[in-house]
Amino acid sequence: MESVGVNRSFLSVLFVLTVTMHSFAQGKPKDKPLVTPWEAKLANYLKGLPEDVVKHRQRMDNCDHWSGEDGYDVERAKEISAALAELKCEHLESDKAKLLKKYKSKSTIKSKIKNYPAGLE
Repeated sequence: MESVGVNRSFLSVLFVLTVTMHSFAQGKPKDKPLVTPWEAKLANYLKGLPEDVVKHRQRMDNCDHWSGEDGYDVERAKEISAALAELKCEHLESDKAKLLKKYKSKSTIKSKIKNYPAGLE
């Protein structure tokens, strides 16, 4: 199971690169961004933040994604449960509290942790 997270991360990066390369190969118009407005907003929001804060936000988004998935059969339900367990979604709030404590003297970072932009859903 430990390699599932690595594989999922690798596949995510591979997917983005594939889509980007395909877009260029198709002569994508220059006026269309390679990222969505939401992705651009989030990237700008997280710019310059410590890696642990960025990773926490990524976990939040991934937990939000997986918790909204439909376990339409036994195999899919197992996949969803495994992803939620691997991401440690049940610990998001306590991990957020730890980050707030860690960065208590860094008001900008603390403020951004408290006020993460809403998710995609």
